[in-house]
Order: sequence, then structure tokens, then C-alpha cells
Amino acid sequence: MDKRKDRDKEIIGWLLNRGEDLAYSEGYKAHYLYGSSKKPIPANIRGVLMYRLKEDYEYTYERIGEIFNRDHSTVKYWVRRINELLSIGDRSTIRYMDYTKP
Repeated sequence: MDKRKDRDKEIIGWLLNRGEDLAYSEGYKAHYLYGSSKKPIPANIRGVLMYRLKEDYEYTYERIGEIFNRDHSTVKYWVRRINELLSIGDRSTIRYMDYTKP
């Protein structure tokens, strides 16, 4: 169990650091990723991080919601939304996905 917790901490820590770097590169502070901001850029970065945790690491919607202080339905929305943005080739989303690639 401790190994799983350590791995969990490592994954989340690494991914959130990448997200914070992205936020800073776009001119935002890290707290926008965890706060209630609905500004488009931090929200899309947060959405990509949620997507990564769900699709790459198979976290539950509930667990991801806990990490970002969001309801699981918000996480579901963002996973679906990021999928849509990727399918139309949204440049920002693709750049965020590349930057957060495991």
C-alpha cells in the first residue's frame, strides 16, 4: 500500500508541476489551476491535467475531483471536452498535452 501511495504522490506531483509551469508560461499563477477560476487558459490547462490523470493513469473521476477540489461531474465534462478539442486539432490543447506527456 505504501508503494502505491508513493507512486500516487509522484504522479500527481509531477503532473501538477507541469501544469503550474504551463500556467506561468501563459502568464497565470498556479493558484488559478486549483481555485475557482473559469478563465479559459487556466481552465484548459486544468482540463488537460484531469484528462491525463483519467486516461493515462486511470484515476477515478472522484479522485481527480478531490485533487482539484471539483465535483466528479466537472472532471467528466473536462475529459470529454479535452477529447473534443483534440479531435478538432486545437493547437493550445495539443501543446498542453505534449508538455504533460508522461
